[in-house]
Amino acid sequence: MKFTKLLCNFRKVWLRSILLAACLLCSSFSVVNAAPPQSFVLENMLLRADASTLMLNFSVSVDDEDGLRDLLKDGANLELTLNIAMQRQRSWWMNADVTELVYVSFLRHNPLTREFTITMPRTGGDVTLKDRNLTRLIHKTWRTYAVPVVAMSQLSDAEKKSSDTFSIKVSLSLRHSEVPPWLEKSPAFWSSDVVPKVSYTLEYSPHSQVPQGK
Repeated sequence: MKFTKLLCNFRKVWLRSILLAACLLCSSFSVVNAAPPQSFVLENMLLRADASTLMLNFSVSVDDEDGLRDLLKDGANLELTLNIAMQRQRSWWMNADVTELVYVSFLRHNPLTREFTITMPRTGGDVTLKDRNLTRLIHKTWRTYAVPVVAMSQLSDAEKKSSDTFSIKVSLSLRHSEVPPWLEKSPAFWSSDVVPKVSYTLEYSPHSQVPQGK
């Protein structure tokens, strides 16, 4: 009887150990393989000029905000980088560089307050906004991007009055700003990219002030 009881107890302990190991394995697998977003969702990309500044307005998000939320809650720190390069198009010579700018927005999650934070580039200094609802936070920040491309004073009077066309290349990337915690001990085969880089070209003519995207 004692042997049978010991065997029964052993079986229970063994079964519990197997179940615990399976749970830990599944949990680890789900963290490492949290499905990230695959692409950007870009809308309403427009150039707007006033007397002082040429501005770029657009709305950006990702195709899977749930996947983005999972990455952040798992400890990922991300950065959305916006690169803007403006050139004056010329027929007989190479295009002339006018300006190149880089704007970086940081996205994090605070497990203590359960808040998501996005730091946005703004004229006069970066601004950080917080919200426990990631979708609502994205609507208040990334979906209302407005950044200066060039001060109109940088364009000569001749350029403003001519029929010259300027090309503006806009590039976006979403990357890890640091190695995520689940890969700190094995970063050898890790890529910092979350969403592949995309580029768009806009055309702007100061004379017509009618931007065209392609």
